[in-house]
Amino acid sequence: MKWFDERATGDLMTRILEDVNAVERVLIDGIEQGSVAVLQIAIVLVVMFQTNAHLAWLALIPVPFLIGGALCYTLTAHRRYRLQRKLRRP
Repeated sequence: MKWFDERATGDLMTRILEDVNAVERVLIDGIEQGSVAVLQIAIVLVVMFQTNAHLAWLALIPVPFLIGGALCYTLTAHRRYRLQRKLRRP
């Protein structure tokens, strides 16, 4: 509660409005772009396997490594960014 007591009402309202707008953008744009990306991947996979299934399987070999790297980064990013913010504080 102390944090709220130390802030001006206008600053709090601005922060709330910006956060609501950001969440709205994520929900609207994020869902749309995510759906388009999933459909594109599905269509490309279908075309790849229809064209040459053996070559399609070879092309998909790096995918587990990419997923593993993305998962590793996602799981450790929060801790690294928090540490970076602590080091930047005066």
